[in-house]
Amino acid sequence: MLSALEQAGTGVGALVCAVSLLYMGGALWAMRAWRRRRMPQTTRLPPVTILKPLCGLEPRLYENLRSFCTQDYPEYQILFGVRDRDDPAIPVVQRLIDERPRHDLRLIVDERVIGTNYKVSNLANMLPAARHDCLVIADSDIAVGPDYLRCLVPPLEDPTVGVVTCLYRGRAHGPVWSYLGTQFINEWFLPSVLVAAATGSRDFSFGSTLALRRAVLEDMGGFTALAYHLADDYML
Repeated sequence: MLSALEQAGTGVGALVCAVSLLYMGGALWAMRAWRRRRMPQTTRLPPVTILKPLCGLEPRLYENLRSFCTQDYPEYQILFGVRDRDDPAIPVVQRLIDERPRHDLRLIVDERVIGTNYKVSNLANMLPAARHDCLVIADSDIAVGPDYLRCLVPPLEDPTVGVVTCLYRGRAHGPVWSYLGTQFINEWFLPSVLVAAATGSRDFSFGSTLALRRAVLEDMGGFTALAYHLADDYML
């Protein structure tokens, strides 16, 4: 016979398992629904400026940045920004510029600081060189396919949409810690985002990719409004 304490423990354990299975079922349903979603269709593809804040020589930096230079998109500009004139990312950017003289690629080196978040300062320093009103902010450690901009930009045609973000999946390159980090992204973070979105929570965005119109950025106070926030993507 189980004691009252043991019975209570068994009941709690069964409840936790049931809730866990319910969450897993919800996550599977959310992922299935996301894969079946219909992408917005539009014939208008406005010109885009991609802002790439850089700092240091990250693994596969050249390959990641190159993937943004091979977009199947009518017109786009890429601005690469660093704060330090001796930043080791500069030769990588210069290589891309030399390899693609017909592309609209430009390196901005500016040490001006507008707040405690140096990444946001980097973005603010690049913005004056942006030629287009459709802006995409993308981290330096991601790689994208050639249809990246074609999938990302159309939702901005809806005037009720302020910011567009997107999911991403991890790829391991290195020791076991890289594989563990990949599992965290693919098996916990990604499903949890879809569950949150499916239950009505969409007040978030991810620094890996942020797309918005210049007017929206100006209305919220520009990059200056984010300069003292660590989680600038969430605040945006």
